[in-house]
Amino acid sequence: MASPFILGKPKNEEELINTAVQVTINVITAAVKNGVKKIVITSSIAAMEPGNEGELLNENTWADETKCPPYSKSKLKAEKAAWELWEKSGRKFDLVSINPCLVLGPEFQVTKGGSEEFIVKCMTKGFTAIPETQIGIVDVRDMAFAHVRALQTPAANGKRYLLISKALWIEEFDALRAEFEPKATSFRLTRWASSCSKSLEYLMPKLRIK
Repeated sequence: MASPFILGKPKNEEELINTAVQVTINVITAAVKNGVKKIVITSSIAAMEPGNEGELLNENTWADETKCPPYSKSKLKAEKAAWELWEKSGRKFDLVSINPCLVLGPEFQVTKGGSEEFIVKCMTKGFTAIPETQIGIVDVRDMAFAHVRALQTPAANGKRYLLISKALWIEEFDALRAEFEPKATSFRLTRWASSCSKSLEYLMPKLRIK
């Protein structure tokens, strides 16, 4: 399962992190107790990237906890907790981790989650400025397919899978920008302007330097 994605600093950082970790532990423990043979967890690129900005990420990359914003820390600690349980059990069940970047695509609900909120804010003056950074994206249908394939493929056991279709500069979301142009933010947020928006603090390490 995914953790709540929160733009900016949550009201209670420890609650966000501890909930993500404890729920992961509870679900895996209950599943194994009831004979589940294989578990596929939804982690995130957030468990890989912080502290490794500018580096080539792969499935062996782990984020630096000391440089993680709250959401990233929740994903990092939750995924590590899952792998620790797997090892402590003597690997008695199969475990696979799916690590997607920003997930976009058709929805089953009308309420906005953190990913949707981020895109809407980029297009509608929700932010003081558009961050000059790239974000990796993946289609939600591809992510769902990856989960099914991970479940069906014996060789996937014990592995992590980083999911990304492409990386876009936020200003490259052309279709959305065209639709929302009358309301879109045009000012570009560079590193010198990092104090413009508290909700964008977590993106500061990724900003293009000018």
